[in-house]
Amino acid sequence: MGARRCAAATRSKGGQQLHEQMRDLLPMAHAESCQVVATFIDIRDFSTFALTAESFDSACYLRAVYTVILRVYFPDADFCKLTGDGLMLIHHLPQSRAAVLHKVTSVLSRALRLVDEFAVITAHDIAINFPVPTSVGVGVARGSATRLVSGHFVLDYNGRCLNLAARLMDKARPRGVVFADKHAHRLIAPRLAAYFTADEVCLRSIAAEYPIPVHITDDVLIAARDREPISDLAVTRERLPVARRGSVPGSAPRPPGRHRVPRSPYLASERP
Repeated sequence: MGARRCAAATRSKGGQQLHEQMRDLLPMAHAESCQVVATFIDIRDFSTFALTAESFDSACYLRAVYTVILRVYFPDADFCKLTGDGLMLIHHLPQSRAAVLHKVTSVLSRALRLVDEFAVITAHDIAINFPVPTSVGVGVARGSATRLVSGHFVLDYNGRCLNLAARLMDKARPRGVVFADKHAHRLIAPRLAAYFTADEVCLRSIAAEYPIPVHITDDVLIAARDREPISDLAVTRERLPVARRGSVPGSAPRPPGRHRVPRSPYLASERP
């Protein structure tokens, strides 16, 4: 089986939980380079769904969705990781150019099918008898990645193409597929070309100043602001801490002698 493992489906060893296995495997891990297709999938409106659904129902739904995606749509994934209300999938790229074309086309084709069928993929599951989300967004990118390997287990992947796929997924709204690659027009097979149109977007931390070319499906709506440079001011505002009282001009300073003294997180009777 080699290093081909799914993080969400690793078998328990000696009754250990996954996080316990991770803790034991990390000290022996080493990094390996590889070429991959990274696919990020996000269930749209899951947060709204989770506000009204029972937590147990939400868990049952995610179990059903993940199972169908991994068994029906992407059973050949070399790695997968749960991302809360979505999935990260990794497919290793073969050496030959013809095989690369086939792999990318296969992933894109199944992503299109998943978007089209997502609303009903849990329709036959008797555990799902409540309204569920109906849309999914998918981001796909190709490139070099680094995987963290310990023994025969792959613990995780990282790399620019993974970051790119995650950013593209965020642009796949309200639903659909967004694909970015320098050779996208050659990688998208003629039979799939009719489903994609060329566009461009700016992406934070990846292409903030100048938009990069992307290919999107018809159900993806790229706003005009998504094509504009992402200003440093907008990024800075996101990172600014919440202002304390008295730190903003015009606000009343704290009266002297009334500063709060931080309390211990433990009450005296509860200290260990």
